[in-house]
Amino acid sequence: MRAEPRRDPLPAQLPEARDLAPLERAPRPQHEEAPAERVLQDERARVGVDAVEDLVVARIAAERAHAEGPGARWVRAEEVAERPREERRVPEHPLDEVALLRLDRGIEADVGRGHAAEDSRAVELRCYDRGVELEAARALVPGWVFPAAVLVHAGAAFLVAFALGAALFLLGRRAILRPAPWPIRARALYPPRAAMAAAAWVLPLAAGVCLAIGRRGFLGGDGVVIGSAVVASVFPLAFWQRRLTCVIVVSGHTLSDTLAGFATRALMLRASIWTVLLIAVAMPLRPGAVGAALLVAGAILLVLIARGGGFAAARALGLAPPAPHEITERIRAVAEKAKVPLAGVHQVRLPESNAFALPGRIVFTRAALWKVEVQGLLAIAQHEIAHLSEPPSARRKRIAGALSLLPVVCAKPIYAAAGLPVAGLVVVLSLFLRRALRRRVRPMETRADVAAGAATYARALEEVYRLNLVPVVRGSAAYPDLPERLKAIGAVPTCPTPPAPSRALRLALGALIGLAVAVDGLWWETGAREAEARGHLWAAVALDGGEAWTLVGIASSREPGEAALLCAAAGALETDSPYWPAYESMSLVEAGRIDEAKRALAEAEERARAWEDPPLDLLAEAGRRVGRAR
Repeated sequence: MRAEPRRDPLPAQLPEARDLAPLERAPRPQHEEAPAERVLQDERARVGVDAVEDLVVARIAAERAHAEGPGARWVRAEEVAERPREERRVPEHPLDEVALLRLDRGIEADVGRGHAAEDSRAVELRCYDRGVELEAARALVPGWVFPAAVLVHAGAAFLVAFALGAALFLLGRRAILRPAPWPIRARALYPPRAAMAAAAWVLPLAAGVCLAIGRRGFLGGDGVVIGSAVVASVFPLAFWQRRLTCVIVVSGHTLSDTLAGFATRALMLRASIWTVLLIAVAMPLRPGAVGAALLVAGAILLVLIARGGGFAAARALGLAPPAPHEITERIRAVAEKAKVPLAGVHQVRLPESNAFALPGRIVFTRAALWKVEVQGLLAIAQHEIAHLSEPPSARRKRIAGALSLLPVVCAKPIYAAAGLPVAGLVVVLSLFLRRALRRRVRPMETRADVAAGAATYARALEEVYRLNLVPVVRGSAAYPDLPERLKAIGAVPTCPTPPAPSRALRLALGALIGLAVAVDGLWWETGAREAEARGHLWAAVALDGGEAWTLVGIASSREPGEAALLCAAAGALETDSPYWPAYESMSLVEAGRIDEAKRALAEAEERARAWEDPPLDLLAEAGRRVGRAR
């Protein structure tokens, strides 16, 4: 993205030589040469121009011959002079304007000697090494700027997440404590509960991606800033989720139980989401070897997680110990009867009553082992054992569902190439694809319900819904509703069947999350521009990482050597803008480093060739200063 200047760089007038129109190209025999001196002698007799225009004619001819190489020839200047004046004032290509500007510094130094100025293309270009330039300029950053960047971004992310979590908790608590049957309370609780679960990964993802895309990179330590903002977004929502869960299912949940439950949930149930989040933040803006390696690594990790890799990590950390011996032996007997190999039965410290089937293993939550009777646990185990005997096609569908999140990893390069709307569309489509693929494995739930039996399993299933306050009807993509599941096994619900949770409330809470994401992702950019407008430039650097214009603004108040360092850092940040090398060349002239100033000016002119609206006045002023210094 090319940055337009926010103010007039240096309003200097170009010399009258700019009025001369460029020469037109025409083929000529390959053996002929067109050096500047021959063109000057040939055209002086034919056109009768003054000394300045002689130099311009010669330089344009030499520039074009140099650009085209052998085999180029130029129409004589008299043919150009025959054009109307207004036509001659319009250049045919920005190269012609740049060629005229290159003469400006040569006219003042060399016109008295009666020959054309030295060809500036022979001057070595200023080569920018991003790491070297930025590291040198960072030595000028005040010590308070980086800690302020970490604290401000982490603090803002914490406040946004805390406020959102508090609002959702109050809505959920009000639904839980209302005097009504549990299906009614579960229906009212579901929207804020689902919104809080979604916000727990959407908000950190948005904070990380927005900072990774928007920060300019001059200040450095972007990983620390982004990581602090992501972590600060996670913990407030985890705190409010714990509060809400304790109100729903259990009281007296200790801090160690909460921390163990958070780690277990992150590794077993949210590992794929966190993997996608971390890789999406680390993905570079431009496609390349690093991006391809991250994409392949993400795909491998998602497949491993779908095959139980998250549980293996939790087990290695001691978060999934074996279940009590008595219940383990009874479940093994059920598995042997169904002829399904079972490697082990485990328990995890999660507050809700639930069970999971992983490759070769069954996992119960501690709440389920405490609150569900033994016969009900055995019926639930039959359901999970049926999952372990699913056909290979079902396993492939589950892996495809995990890989459906992979396009989210590419959000940053898609944003850089096609803009925010396209990147947002890709993310939304990947989420819809994930939902569609989860629907494809929904029949496996019905198959497992049928395998679990009738009366005992129906009572246990209804009890789990009651303990967890899960809506009787919720329209889940992966699980049938409770009446549908009971009907499949020939049972009848004993509880009321209210309608599905309010769609309007769910949409409103989704909009609230969107507002939090917008605030989290845009406040620091707006704050940086406001700080810059008020003259607090280092504060702007702390907020957005250091935009090129901000660095040049700081350079305007520093001594020439330091100003050149900051302008060089700006040139390394935006590698296509001609403004920053031009400013650097003027600072180097003031510092007395003329050779370096010439190289910086040559780089500015080279960049101006590809710039849509070259800063001709700025280049002319820089050229005049370099010419006078010589």
